[in-house]
Amino acid sequence: MCRFFLVWQCLLFGAGALAQEGRADAPGTRLTIAEILRRIDALDPSLREKAFERLRTEVELRRARWNRVQGSLRVRASETLGNQVILPSEEVQAGVSDWSDRLTVGILGEVALPLFTGGQITGQIENAENKLQSVQEQTRARALELKRAALVAYGRLILSGRQAEVAREALDRSVQLVAIAERRMRTGIGTEADVARTKLSVLSQKEDLERRRGEKELATAALKALLFIESDAAIQPAEDLDALSSLRGKESARERPELLALAWQLRASEAEVQVSRAAAWPRLELFLSGSYGNDNGLSSPFLADPREYSSHLGVFAGSVLGGVRLEWKVFDFFVVRDDIAAKEAAQNSIAARLESERWRLRREAMEANARLEEALRRKAALAEGREIANRVIQLARTRYETGNAILTEVITAEIEANQIQIRQNQADYDVAIAHIEQRIALGQEL
Repeated sequence: MCRFFLVWQCLLFGAGALAQEGRADAPGTRLTIAEILRRIDALDPSLREKAFERLRTEVELRRARWNRVQGSLRVRASETLGNQVILPSEEVQAGVSDWSDRLTVGILGEVALPLFTGGQITGQIENAENKLQSVQEQTRARALELKRAALVAYGRLILSGRQAEVAREALDRSVQLVAIAERRMRTGIGTEADVARTKLSVLSQKEDLERRRGEKELATAALKALLFIESDAAIQPAEDLDALSSLRGKESARERPELLALAWQLRASEAEVQVSRAAAWPRLELFLSGSYGNDNGLSSPFLADPREYSSHLGVFAGSVLGGVRLEWKVFDFFVVRDDIAAKEAAQNSIAARLESERWRLRREAMEANARLEEALRRKAALAEGREIANRVIQLARTRYETGNAILTEVITAEIEANQIQIRQNQADYDVAIAHIEQRIALGQEL
């Protein structure tokens, strides 16, 4: 019961937090990794959907446990009004009309204590318990999936910001190169073709800058959608890709939640098979039933009150019965047999899914390790890329200004330097994402 109310409190808190967070998003909100993970846990509707599913399975478990003792208490009352008319005949000279008014009240109660059900009640309880565990693991798996998606979007936002900065710096250098080409043309060293070529390079860099800015806007929109932030709110990352690369999850000795969810589903299906097989066994139970009232359909003369209170109420009587009841469905045209076969087929299907998922996650972990190692090698190879690129650009410009190089050499150096910086940023992003995927593949909680 305590868990029931705790889940409800979490649901209500999540709904309230969703409204408050929507109002709290002010322009220029700086998002940290911890804030992103907190928002996923508190606000995501799919997690609240899993919480409602957990409530449903807890109700099923409570019902299965109550089946150990079965019974009911019913109250029935009715008011009847009738008219009996006797038409004139040889015996009755004049017609007779007799109105009757009758109130009937009855109480029925019964309690049954199953002594043997072939394992049906135990199977129902185990089925509900295993379903509850499966839902909890599915919630963990869904939370990990959402957090991974949010962190990938966060990394994409950081990367797009970096790439936009590279494009802006390249545009500034292109504008400076136009000024150099015009100065060379005025001194008679350069040509008008060089000026036109540098202006064309400026247009290309402007287009690249706008494309990078568009990528940043798309990454921002994706992150806002995942975190349920208003579309008109301004956000910016408060941390860099290095923070993602050094993120450490909580160590867990358990298997991946996807595997655990399927394992609990397999146990639940085994319990369902047990329930189906129990239907082929006899059912033995103790029972005690009783009734009291003035409704003949509910009571017998046993324990009757001999006094007739009135024509309106009649005679009150009661009865009490108790004993042992045995019920066995000997033949049902193979309904139980086919039900068992269907449940066993479902059980085998879940077992096959579990084995397939285990191999998939093992392959996913191997691929995550390989991607991380490859990204780290690329990052190490490009570690000095920015310094070398800036040096190459500086040397090419100096040679061009002094007349020792042509414009093509400078533009080629600019393009190569931009590509080096872009690949360096991409390598940093790949390392960060591969690190997150490796943490998840190792079963760590984010």
